Amino acid sequence: MHLAISARAEAVIERSKPHMNPRPKSYWVIISLLASQVMLVNNATTGMLILTAICFPSLVAGAHGMLGLLGATLLAMALRLDAHALQSGLFGYNGLLVGMASAAFLVHGGDDGWSVPVLMAVLVVGAMSTIFQLALGNALVPVFKSPPFTLAFNVSNMILLLAAPRLSSLQVAPGLAPRLPATDAAPAAPLLDAYREIPSGLSAVVWLLEAALTSVGQVFLCESCVSGALILLGVA
Repeated sequence: MHLAISARAEAVIERSKPHMNPRPKSYWVIISLLASQVMLVNNATTGMLILTAICFPSLVAGAHGMLGLLGATLLAMALRLDAHALQSGLFGYNGLLVGMASAAFLVHGGDDGWSVPVLMAVLVVGAMSTIFQLALGNALVPVFKSPPFTLAFNVSNMILLLAAPRLSSLQVAPGLAPRLPATDAAPAAPLLDAYREIPSGLSAVVWLLEAALTSVGQVFLCESCVSGALILLGVA
């Protein structure tokens, strides 16, 4: 789904010698680097702009993303994983995406958008993404010479979405719950009918720009052209 890990990931995953003690970085720098790695960038400023971008459409969604990031990072620290990889932001970005996906795909019970079961699921599944990151790295790097990128996020999120219908405290958003199609269901409308008509003239240019920026924001499941602009600014 995403290509979201730096080129040094292969070396990080294959590294088996004793940990070095790099110069410590502040927690805010580490958190920013974790976010920036989604866009193949190892830069704290980029990470801060990305964190701002995910909070712009919804503070609730942004908080879920940061909680998933926190869960993945805390587990990496508890397992005493490679300190250099941790400070470079290579652990945690999958958790960030897990949190954003949970905010988008799970139903939140409260009117204010907060749900304790969903928050707990984000924390736990975000931590699980770190385990999948290590396991997939050990499987893919030696054989295919390829890092796992955000495959750990895809696996973690798929497990969560498949398990949610079986759990009374979690509910998948309407239309996403896995089920067999009804035999008497009415034919689905053509996909293009769900989109508005493309305007003409100068309005078409504005529409195209807005669509392009929103597409960038959708990397983090943010349906916002402002979020896309902030992400592009960070990457630039």
